[in-house]
Amino acid sequence: MAIESAPASPPSTQQPPAKRRSWMSRGAATWIVVLSLALPVGTYFWGVMAANADFEAQKAHTAAENDKADFDAAQTAKQAAADAEQRLAEQKAAADKAAQAAGFSPSPTADGLVFWKGVTGHQCSLYAVTCGHVLIAVSSSCTPGVYVAANLDEGSTVIGHGNAITGALDPQHGTEVEIDFPGAPDDPAAKWELTDAHSL
Repeated sequence: MAIESAPASPPSTQQPPAKRRSWMSRGAATWIVVLSLALPVGTYFWGVMAANADFEAQKAHTAAENDKADFDAAQTAKQAAADAEQRLAEQKAAADKAAQAAGFSPSPTADGLVFWKGVTGHQCSLYAVTCGHVLIAVSSSCTPGVYVAANLDEGSTVIGHGNAITGALDPQHGTEVEIDFPGAPDDPAAKWELTDAHSL
């Protein structure tokens, strides 16, 4: 009598627990490796960003300090120039007052630096037909000398022009200058008028 074999059990679809645990272990290991590599890279990246931020902040701070230094230097120079101008104005005013007290008039072109006073009773040089004499004084040293010019007027008409240059002058040493008007008529009614007197 033949014996029938027992029906075979259907194959199981459930994964063996040991194999599932092995796959999960491999996944966890992979993530651990990824994280272990990513953390140093991220730390380096943020470190670079922080260093760049510090550098930019320092650069901006340095630029601001330089701008302030430039502004302060400009203000100092501006104030120094204003102080020098004020001192010069005060010196000119004092010289002008002293010169006028001595009978001098300030030059029409160098107020406070050059002063003049007309002199009468002096004879002209032999070659000059008409001339004028003027005393020149300065409030500060003028080594090259002073250029002096004048017009000879007959009423409201200019009938002659003359000029002269002095030698070196200083506040303690003035000089007298003869201004000749060559070609001008010998008119006793004509009068000369100083038009310029400035340090060269």
